Parts: sequence; structure tokens; C-alpha cells
Amino acid sequence: MELPFFNYNYLQELKGENKDLEIIQDERWLGNSVVGYLVEPIREEWAISLVFVSAETPLKFVIRKLEKHTSAEKAYHYGVLAQKTAKMLHTCYNQWIN
Repeated sequence: MELPFFNYNYLQELKGENKDLEIIQDERWLGNSVVGYLVEPIREEWAISLVFVSAETPLKFVIRKLEKHTSAEKAYHYGVLAQKTAKMLHTCYNQWIN
């Protein structure tokens, strides 16, 4: 059975362009940033996000949404764990981008 909307020629390799990697260049500052977490109520659930703030330019920040929980306590625990993991991976990220 073949799906009418599926591209079966996906194995053909296409060369990317230099601009495809710009997203990596734009995020180099994340390796030298302060990491925090944000837990906020959204429609009877608690949304967890990581907040990265540039150490050099405090007005430069990005918020990455992670997931939602029904319990506020679980959401806060998840936020703390995600923050600790992000801080631990800073050194790995700095080595990877250099």
C-alpha cells in the first residue's frame, strides 16, 4: 500500500546551502549564558520552559518550551532538573561550537 502524499524519493541527496548552518552560528552565545527555568500555568496545566540569558548582553535571551505537566510540583522538579542538565552541558556545548 502506497501513501499518495508521501515522497518516496527522499533518499536522493540534495546539497545544502551555507545559510542552512546560520542557525548554529546564531546560537553560539548559548554556550556562555545563564540558564534558568520558568513554570507557568496554561489551561489547567503547568508549562515548563528553559530561559537562556546572554552573560555578555543581558537583553539577549531565548526561551525554549519543554513540556507540560498537570501537577505544579512535578513541573517545578522537572524545571530544576532541566536547568541542572543545561548547566552541566555548557562545557560540552562550548567544545562543540569551537
